[in-house]
Amino acid sequence: MATAAQAAPGLLAAFGVGEAPLGWQGTVSVWRSPRDLVAFAYRDPRHAAVIERTSTQGWYEEDLFARFAITATAGNLDIIGWVGQERATR
Repeated sequence: MATAAQAAPGLLAAFGVGEAPLGWQGTVSVWRSPRDLVAFAYRDPRHAAVIERTSTQGWYEEDLFARFAITATAGNLDIIGWVGQERATR
């Protein structure tokens, strides 16, 4: 996801979570709008290819996809690579 998402319109931040340095077990991404998220997740052919490989190669024992709404931000957003005008803390 990381490579394909870097140029995706509407991506504000993306970072891996899990057991570094062994490997990231998941990705958290923050999108400007639900429309931008859906366009990448379901319509980007690079992401679709990764999703297909995930199921055919059995990468995960289990998986979870969840959507959350950010209601406020605080602190240094640079640490997660936050981009765009939404950078200002509240």
